[in-house]
Amino acid sequence: MRRKLTIVLLTLLLLASTVVRAAEGEPPRRIRTPRGQVKIMSINARQNSVLGLKRFENMYELSHAIRRRPLAFNGGVNGAVAAPDVLAMQEIRSSNAEILEHLLRQRFKIRYRLVGFEDAASQMVYNPETVTPAGEVVTWEDVCSDRSPGRRDDRFYQFARFTENKTGAPFTVAAVHIPKNFRETDAANCYVDNLEEVRDQLEAETGAVFIVGDFNRRAVELQHECDPNETSASAPWYASMTTGDDDNRAYADAVRDDFRRRGVSMSNQWTHEQKVESVSCDGASRFRRARIDYLFYANAVVAEASVDSPGWAGDAPGTRHPSNHKYSDHRFVQGRFVIEGPPRPLLPEVQRGLRGNLEISWEPVEGATGYVLYRATARDYSLLAKLDAGTTSYVDTATLHAITYRYSVAPLGEDEAQGLESRPGRETVDARGPQIVTVSPGRWATFVDIRSNIRIVFDERIRAESVTQDRIRLFRGTKRLQGELRQIAPRVLVFDPAFPLWKGKTHRVVTKPLQDRYQNVGSTTSWSFTTEPKKRKGRKN
Repeated sequence: MRRKLTIVLLTLLLLASTVVRAAEGEPPRRIRTPRGQVKIMSINARQNSVLGLKRFENMYELSHAIRRRPLAFNGGVNGAVAAPDVLAMQEIRSSNAEILEHLLRQRFKIRYRLVGFEDAASQMVYNPETVTPAGEVVTWEDVCSDRSPGRRDDRFYQFARFTENKTGAPFTVAAVHIPKNFRETDAANCYVDNLEEVRDQLEAETGAVFIVGDFNRRAVELQHECDPNETSASAPWYASMTTGDDDNRAYADAVRDDFRRRGVSMSNQWTHEQKVESVSCDGASRFRRARIDYLFYANAVVAEASVDSPGWAGDAPGTRHPSNHKYSDHRFVQGRFVIEGPPRPLLPEVQRGLRGNLEISWEPVEGATGYVLYRATARDYSLLAKLDAGTTSYVDTATLHAITYRYSVAPLGEDEAQGLESRPGRETVDARGPQIVTVSPGRWATFVDIRSNIRIVFDERIRAESVTQDRIRLFRGTKRLQGELRQIAPRVLVFDPAFPLWKGKTHRVVTKPLQDRYQNVGSTTSWSFTTEPKKRKGRKN
C-alpha cells in the first residue's frame, strides 16, 4: 500500500513540475567525464518528517539542481553537465532513495544503481556506464554504537571499490555522515574516534581514495562570516585529516585545493545555513553559514571542485535565490578527479598569428601519447582538436576579431586516459586591418592652406612593406595629383603634394587598404576638403 502511495505522489509531483519547468527551457546537455577521470558527488537529501508531497518536491528539486549545475569544464558554448559517477547520499530513507534514483534516471538518462547497503548512514549509487563496483562493500559500525539492553544504535558506514570502465583504473569511495552530537556524554571523543576509524578502514586501499559526506564540522576555528577563505587555524579534526600521521595517510580537501589553486575566493563555498538567527563572530545576529560537507581525496588530482553555487540561497544570509528552489538544509558538493593519466602540462603559450589566427604551443609532457586541446570564450570549454604525441602546437583559424580566447591542453596516456588540463593561456584576436583615427586636413574642412600636406593617423602600427606610393591618392575632380608618401611614425603616414594645391577647389583623398603587423588588411577610405579661395581683385571707381 505504501509503495502504491509513493508512486501516486511521485506521479502527481512530476505532472505538476512539468508545467513549472516548461518555461525554463531545455536543460544543459549531458556529457561524461573523460577517460581516467571520475566525478564524485555528496548530496544531503534531508527529508520532511511526514510523508507527503513536500518530501518528493524536495527530491525533485535536488535532482533538478544536479542536472543543471554546475556546468562542466568541457561543456562548450551552450554548457553541459557532467553526469556524476558516484553519489553519496546523506539523510535519506531507503524508500526515498529509490525515488531519487528514478528522478536521476529521468534527468540523465542513466540507470543509476545502488551499491552497498540502503540502511547505511550514507548510501551510494553509481553510474554503470562509467564505473563498475569491484568486490564486496566493506561496512563498519559507528564507534559509539550502543547495543545494550533497551538501547540500540546500529549506525554504520561503508566504502566501495570501483574501477573506471575505460581504463580499468581502481578507486575507492567511503561515504560517511558523522553526527554533530552523539548520545554519549563523551561526544567529542566519539567524533574524533569515528574519523580515526574511517581512516583505519581505508589505510590498506590502493589507487585513488575518497572520503565524502557530511562531517558536521567547519574546517577552521573562525566562523565563515569572518573567515570565508579559511585562512585561520585549522580545527583539530581537519588538521588531522589533511596532515596525516604515522598510522594514516593525509587527505586533501578538494574544494579548498581547487579554489586556492585558481586564486578564487571561497566566500560562496558554504554548504549549510542555520534555520534561526544566532550571534556571529562579528557580533551581529544573522543566519549563519558554514562549510560542513567535504570531498577528501588521496592518490588523485582534483581537476575541479565546488559547492553547489549559486545553489538555492541568495547573497544575503536568510534569503533565497530568485529562481533556484530550496531542496534541503544542505547544498551538494561535487568534484572531478584524475585517477589515471599523465602529469599536468605547463601553461600553453598563445600568440597572435597572421590574418586573425592564434598560434598555441606547449611543452611536451613525459609519457603522453597524445593531447586534447580545449578552447573557451566564456567559462565553458569545448573540444578544439585531438592531436598525436609528436604535435605540441596548433593554429586556430576559426576566430573572430576582438574576441579573447582561452586554451587549455590536456595530455593523454595509455588507454587515452586524460590527465589534468593545463592552466589556460589566452589572447585577443586581431583580425582587422588598420583603421583611421584622425586626418589633417579634417573631413570637409574649408579654407585649407594650399601648401598643406596630408597627414593620417591610424589606430595601430602600419606594416612598412604595405606602404607603397599608390596607397594614398589625392584628386582634384577626376585629376590625380602627384606627390610623395612617407611613413614618419609606426602609425602615421604623410602625403606631400608635388605642387601647391589649387585655391578654392575641393580635393578628395582616397586611402587604399594597408596592412598591420599581422598582415590584416584595412579598408578603402575617402574624404574631401576645400582649400582657401582666391583673393578677389578690388574694383576701380
